Amino acid sequence: MHPPRTTRSTRAPGIREPMERLTPSTFKHHFDPQRFPKATCLLVRVEAPNLLRCPIFENKGFMPLGHAEVRFLTWWSKLPPREYYQVTWYISWSPCSECAVKVATFLKSHSNVSLSIFAARLHYHQELKNRLGLHRLVLAGAKIKIMDLQDFENCWRNFVNLPTFQPWKKLQENCREWTIRLQGIFRNAMDRLTSETFPLQFNNMHRLKKPYYSRDAYLCYRLDGPQSAQRCFWYKMKEEKEGNPNLPTETLDPAFRPPQAVEKVVCHFIHEIESLDLDPVRKHSITCYCTWSPCPLAAERLVSFLKAHRHVSLALFTARLYYHWRGGHQEGLRLLAKAGVHVAVMTGKEFADCWETFVDHQGKPCAPDVLHALDSRSESIARRLQRILGDTPNLLAEAFGDLQL
Repeated sequence: MHPPRTTRSTRAPGIREPMERLTPSTFKHHFDPQRFPKATCLLVRVEAPNLLRCPIFENKGFMPLGHAEVRFLTWWSKLPPREYYQVTWYISWSPCSECAVKVATFLKSHSNVSLSIFAARLHYHQELKNRLGLHRLVLAGAKIKIMDLQDFENCWRNFVNLPTFQPWKKLQENCREWTIRLQGIFRNAMDRLTSETFPLQFNNMHRLKKPYYSRDAYLCYRLDGPQSAQRCFWYKMKEEKEGNPNLPTETLDPAFRPPQAVEKVVCHFIHEIESLDLDPVRKHSITCYCTWSPCPLAAERLVSFLKAHRHVSLALFTARLYYHWRGGHQEGLRLLAKAGVHVAVMTGKEFADCWETFVDHQGKPCAPDVLHALDSRSESIARRLQRILGDTPNLLAEAFGDLQL
């Protein structure tokens, strides 16, 4: 026998009363990963001592205030205060960037709430703002994963009015595909680099020797002050071959690559710092170690960020200069310096600190010959940066730079 349904007139639009159940066809419409419904369905399980609630939320329109996640936050205000709540979400689409910010803010102001999010699929996961939104949720303490077969069975048992879940066609295959995509999003952020990654990606040789590999955009930051934090971000550079299909793969040179990854890694860094809600009354200093110096757009974003956060100071050390012979890139570096950013080339001291702070080195020091080679090569890069930042540019040196030697 199916549980009785509450009439629509007794509840707010888009919110179903606790313990109401979905029909199998409605559940399949929203949660089958092979389908792409326009609306979001959010199934919630709230547990606390002597309390269990299982409300269902659906989108009401397409404006952010009508999103299922926001409707949950409105509903939450009616719950009695408790010492601890364990909240589980089964959601048909992962939260959009705006909802992610709202939920992350909620979690930071409710330290007694633990949130686990099980998503059937990812909402516009190619868009950077939505990827950063998921990172922001994790930073706020949420746990996020793609639903697997066990999660679908748990969800069915709690929210569908039939006793047994019969897996849909290709369900587990689709779950694996979405899981790989989610893992790809979180691969762009890590607490530490591997000891193999550091010498490859922070290698400051002008041109690589065979075997060639991609030197990608990495940014490692350390926040010092009343709210300390540290993290590493990376984005893979687009290969030159994408723009020139006739170019042999073995001749790819990472110095000639489009700026998308360099800009993305800076955007990721800025969004993370903003999500920390740093106390504006106190001073905060940030040290960044980058594999490539910022491109013009990234420089503009950093300057805008610092103008909006006067309580933050930034020191940026780079292993290599990105398109250093181009006027726009040079102007971007000068713009950073004028905004008060300490822009410098990594020397042996900074490489050693980066190794110690951001590499999972298992207690082993960085090889002395590696540090010596990095330090010796940094001298010519530092002279080039000084000429770029100087008031009177060395025209002869810039002419040689234009030759990309």
